[in-house]
Amino acid sequence: MSIIPPRNASGARRDAILRDVADAIRNVDGDPTNIESVIAASNTRQQEVVAQFGSSSGLLIALMEKVARSTLEPLGYCRNEEEFRANLLEFAIRMTNEHSGLQLQRLYRIALTGVIRDASVGRDAYRHGPGLVKDELARFFRAAQSAGIDLSGDSHRLASHLMALLRARWSLVGVAPRNIVAASQQRDVNQIIELFCAGIQSEARSDYVVPQVA
Repeated sequence: MSIIPPRNASGARRDAILRDVADAIRNVDGDPTNIESVIAASNTRQQEVVAQFGSSSGLLIALMEKVARSTLEPLGYCRNEEEFRANLLEFAIRMTNEHSGLQLQRLYRIALTGVIRDASVGRDAYRHGPGLVKDELARFFRAAQSAGIDLSGDSHRLASHLMALLRARWSLVGVAPRNIVAASQQRDVNQIIELFCAGIQSEARSDYVVPQVA
């Protein structure tokens, strides 16, 4: 059953809690395994979480959607290939940086751990996190195709290919020193987008294979 926040939740207070816990999950040492430990490391009290989100799981789902939608902001309408590449590059940067990328990565790990206690948490977490990102990325590709941009292949397949390429770079966010991640991010993400665009814009290649990133 999906988790639905209380109807009387205050928008301003909810937003403040989401910002506070998002900061905590990014700054906490190591990989947290439950949302309660992140709340304890924040400035928000557990009672406030229950009052505004119904439960810790309700906060987790709301936070995953907030972070996911933040990464998706660049994927607006594009009129030409230049705008398409620029939007895709900005999306990829957000997906792999030490801010939203690390937050989404840690949140989904927490959600997967929570599946042991409640399977619905895992389903909701995927739908509001990685699933939402993949669906919106596919929508962006369909819109680009409608705008006349030369893209071959099914939109969901293209979205899966790009996410696979980004996933390897995404994992570096949680394990490498921040100065190394920041120094190489622009270069690496540019390379990923160039490889991806080269593949999807090849002539009628229905057997497109995800290129390997060194």
